[in-house]
Amino acid sequence: FALASQNADSVLMARAKFYLGNLNYNSGYFDETQKNLKDAIRYYVSDLSKMAQIYRAIGQTFILQHENDSALHYLEKGLETARKANDQLGESDLLNAMSIVYREKGDYGQSLSLLRQSVTVGFADNDSTRLHLNYGKLFLGMNEMDSAGCYAEKLQREVESVTDGPEKAAIYAFLARYEAGIGNMDSAYHYEQKNVEALSNEYHKRLQQSVYEAQTKYDFEAQQNQYYQEL
Repeated sequence: FALASQNADSVLMARAKFYLGNLNYNSGYFDETQKNLKDAIRYYVSDLSKMAQIYRAIGQTFILQHENDSALHYLEKGLETARKANDQLGESDLLNAMSIVYREKGDYGQSLSLLRQSVTVGFADNDSTRLHLNYGKLFLGMNEMDSAGCYAEKLQREVESVTDGPEKAAIYAFLARYEAGIGNMDSAYHYEQKNVEALSNEYHKRLQQSVYEAQTKYDFEAQQNQYYQEL
């Protein structure tokens, strides 16, 4: 019974830390996100797929902070863990994230290699738009405008159906850069305006959610503290 109780507490703590980490991430508090997710890993040692997912989330926060070496450290740990778990979708996702880091570092050859590996391993069908965006950004960075143009055309057809605000903004930003790169300044201005609009919509959406998330975090921590006081 004592062991079962201890295991139950470990599951609760893992979920609590993961939940709080997600709240921190959605609010942009990346240092707190990293702290909570690192704590969560300790409770997920028997679930390799979940551990790989957490390593990927930690790496993502470092990508957003432009700390590429730290991002690669956690993404590589996640990749190793996903492979041990035989989690092909997790492996593909981590390879894709690593490709982004190398692209940001300007190592386009390694970035392209990792992106192709990601597709080979098993890129999720519902992530095709994100894949097109990553290829488009990569070829634009390499100044291969014909190849970038192929993905720009795909994204022009797909962007209006994208519901994720940051992803939509990223697509418009890419399209603006591509059109400017081929000298279509009117189109570049149009897409830049759409980018600003998407970013503004996302900002107001997050502003409306911030009060709710703060209250949710407070309530969750209060319930957690009460639970342990009653043990």
